[in-house]
Amino acid sequence: MLTGTFRQLNAEYGFSLQAPREPDLARYERDLDLVERSHNQYRA
Repeated sequence: MLTGTFRQLNAEYGFSLQAPREPDLARYERDLDLVERSHNQYRA
């Protein structure tokens, strides 16, 4: 979605904006999995 907006702005106003790379969220996903597993041990 952001890339499309940048593309439109570039076309309309002659900008040369580049959309940033997507952040690597794998570390946060692993952290959330760990929290979930830790929490699930107390549910019974």
